[in-house]
Amino acid sequence: MNSNIHTKGQFLDFCQEVFGDYDLTKSNTNIQVICPICFKFKNTVGKSYSKRKLAIEINTHVVHCWVCSYKSRNLIHLLKKYKPEFLEQYINNFKNSVLLHDKSLEDLEIKRVVSLPDEFQLLALNINNTKDIHIKNVLSYLKSRGIHKEEDLWYWKFGITNFSRALHNRVIIPSFDDHGSLNYFTARTILKDVTPKYLNPYVDREDIIVNELNIQWDKELTLVEGIFDLIKCNENATCILGSELTANYELFQKIVINKTPVVLGLDPDAIKKTMRIAERLYEFCVPVRIIEYNNLNDIGSRSKNEFNDLLNRAKIYNIEYKLKYKLNSIM
Repeated sequence: MNSNIHTKGQFLDFCQEVFGDYDLTKSNTNIQVICPICFKFKNTVGKSYSKRKLAIEINTHVVHCWVCSYKSRNLIHLLKKYKPEFLEQYINNFKNSVLLHDKSLEDLEIKRVVSLPDEFQLLALNINNTKDIHIKNVLSYLKSRGIHKEEDLWYWKFGITNFSRALHNRVIIPSFDDHGSLNYFTARTILKDVTPKYLNPYVDREDIIVNELNIQWDKELTLVEGIFDLIKCNENATCILGSELTANYELFQKIVINKTPVVLGLDPDAIKKTMRIAERLYEFCVPVRIIEYNNLNDIGSRSKNEFNDLLNRAKIYNIEYKLKYKLNSIM
C-alpha cells in the first residue's frame, strides 16, 4: 500500500482485521464494531459480550462507544492499550495517510445540498398582502390548523412560492441545522384530496435533525412524528419524520452523547414503535417519558394548551412501565 494515500475499502479491511465483523451505517459514513473496552470488562466479570456499539467515523477515525462512552479523535489510544500489534500499521498506513477520493470508487460519498424552492417568500413578510389569493389561502389554512400568530410565522419561517406549479397551493416549512444552514424542508398541500400531501427534498432522513437550530441538548427534548405535530409542541422539540428512530440516526446519537432526557409523543396508533424507541434510549441510560393519549387524536390536531397538559402528565419509562405495557397488550 502507498503510505501516502489509502481508500475507504482498505481502512474497512484493516478495521475488520482488528475488531472483527462490523456494521456499516446506511449513510456509509460510520462502522460499528465490538468495543474492546466493553469486551474486556464483560469478560472480567464472566459474561460474554457481542454488541457492536463502538462507532468509528470512516473519514476522520473519530471513535465513540455508545455503552461505555469512550471517545477519541483517532484509534491510537485504543490500539496502543488493547490491540498494540496493530498500532504501527495504523499510524503508517492510515493516521499519516490521506484518504483517496476517486469517482471510480463505489464507496464515494455524495452529499446532497438542500435549497429552498425558487422565489420562496416568507409569509411573515406578506401577512398584510390581501391581493395575493395564494397567500390568503395559505394563511387561512394555517389558521384552520391553529396557527395564526405572527410570531409563529416568524419562528417557523413558513413560506410559499408562485414559481413552481407543483408547489402551488402548498405551505413550505424549512428546517435549519445547528449552524443555521438549511437542512430540510417540507411543502404541505392546503387542498383536500391532493396526493401526495407532502413534497420533500431527496435526503437521507437518518442524517437530518429537524429544527436543530433551536434545540437545547441539556433540556428535555420532545420527539413527535411530523412537522405539524412539532408546531404544536413546546419549544425544545423536533420531529423524526416518521415513526422510527434507530442508533443509525444522527438525532439518536446526539441524544445519547448528551444524555438528553426525552419525552416521546408519537401518534396514538404508533404505541409499539414508541415502546421500541423508548427501550433503545433506555438501554443507553437516557431518561424517557411517554405521552399517553385519552383518544386517537394526534398532537397535530390538538391545541398547544392540550399538548402542554399531555406533556405534564407524561409517564416515566422504566422496567415497571415496560412490564405493565406487555401485560396490558396480552389481556
